Amino acid sequence: MSGAVLHPGQVAVVTGGAAGIGFALAAAFLGRGLRVVLADRDTGTLDAAAARLAAAGHSVRTVPTDVSRPEDMRRLRETVLATEGRVDILVNNAGIYPGMQPVWTIDRDSWRALYDVNYWGVVHGIQEFVPQFIAQGSGTVVTTASMSGLSTVPGSADYSSAKHAVVALTETLRADLDLAGHGGIGVTLLCPSVVLTDMGRRALGVFEAEGNADERSRIGSGPDLSAVLTPEALAEAALAGIEAGDLYVLPTPRSRDRFLGRIRPILAAFAAAPITHGALEPGAAGAMSDPADEE
Repeated sequence: MSGAVLHPGQVAVVTGGAAGIGFALAAAFLGRGLRVVLADRDTGTLDAAAARLAAAGHSVRTVPTDVSRPEDMRRLRETVLATEGRVDILVNNAGIYPGMQPVWTIDRDSWRALYDVNYWGVVHGIQEFVPQFIAQGSGTVVTTASMSGLSTVPGSADYSSAKHAVVALTETLRADLDLAGHGGIGVTLLCPSVVLTDMGRRALGVFEAEGNADERSRIGSGPDLSAVLTPEALAEAALAGIEAGDLYVLPTPRSRDRFLGRIRPILAAFAAAPITHGALEPGAAGAMSDPADEE
């Protein structure tokens, strides 16, 4: 699909917008003349973010929002339309990072809490805003995933599995929109490696030289430290991807080997797999009878 044209007066809604990647995206949109609505569940952090942007000469609207609650996302959409009169971009960015531990030790309540934000928050955003984009015939959905959604790091089963789910969700959203004739609606998926935010620094913590050596040894090699990004660099890559109409924004090329390390064994397994006895020949599927015809 062709990319979106970003221009002054458009409205971008950014969840998890009070800090880190979300804040950098908001600042980048503002720098291009867009109006921005910041959504975050921490009112104090929201107010502080708005003050920082005001000091730089920008005015934003803030809406306290817990993305894990569908009613909050509905209220966010309604508030944006009532106050701004339009919405052009939704950034599903809110996320949490729990730290690292083996999969069998992860507390179930913590696991559910992570999925409520990192996965269900994206679902809620899509279900509230995409129908609006369809109705108006335009719009862009941007979702922050991670390289952990394209590969895995030992010790991050909850975070990585949620990000894998977000990648699949976003890819399917793109396919569903195309199939339904809504190819003019943009879908962009951000898959950075570690970003220098508070959450990113927490992820790096166990791998830093001054960190716990036993923990580092137990977890494994961890993220590629040469692929660390600033939030501002990621934001600029994201805007370029939106304008280019890219589905995938992969701003850390050095993470390529990490992804290839995941798919090489899969490709090798396909190559080594014997032809299954009884598999249909190409074109044979059309000869299968409809079960309804046999009743």
